[in-house]
Parts: sequence; C-alpha cells; structure tokens
Amino acid sequence: MIIKYTGREITMDWAYTNPFTGYVYFSNLKIYEQKSLLTGHPGDSVFLSASSVSLDFAMLKLFSKTYEISEITLTHPRGIVIQDKEDFNFNDLIDKFLRRRIPARLLNRFILIFST
Repeated sequence: MIIKYTGREITMDWAYTNPFTGYVYFSNLKIYEQKSLLTGHPGDSVFLSASSVSLDFAMLKLFSKTYEISEITLTHPRGIVIQDKEDFNFNDLIDKFLRRRIPARLLNRFILIFST
C-alpha cells in the first residue's frame, strides 16, 4: 500500500506504464495530507491533485540503481501549501525521500522549469 511508503493516501482513476520506454501516466491523481500523528488516520484534505500526471524515467540509469525523472507533466495541478512557523505540510516528503540523498547545503535550493 502506498501509505506505507509515503505516509499519505494516494488515489487515481487509472495508471499506465510502459516498462520499455520508462513512460508512466496517472489519471486524476490525488495525494492527501500526511496521516495524523495523533490518530494514525490518513489526512482527509487533498495536498496535491492533477487531472493527469505523466513521467518519463531515464531507463538506462536504472541499471546503475539511479532513479532519474527526465520529464514530468502535470495537467491542471492544484496544490495546497501550509506553513506553520518553520514547518511546511510537505516536510515529511522531503525527509523521507531527499534528506539522505542531497547534501544539506543544497536542500533549500531547487530548480523548477516551466515550459508551454
């Protein structure tokens, strides 16, 4: 179950993958807020949603155990960012997936490229 890996409920209408090209597609993707630490239940509000999400993985890099997304496209994305003092509602995802792989000096930097 996805909650086991992310701490968040993730739903979609359907998914498609092509293991030869590295293409992955999700229809009507919804990622909910982190599960409550008090009750242990998943959050009931949507953190991020998109009518579709497509990704292209660099397949040859998988042989060297490197996971690289060469392209990601979100159609009609909607996200909610909440800040409580120094904490954001996505800090758990950064801690889980990035902190152990990215040097601390680079954690506050990211590059986001928009294209039309």
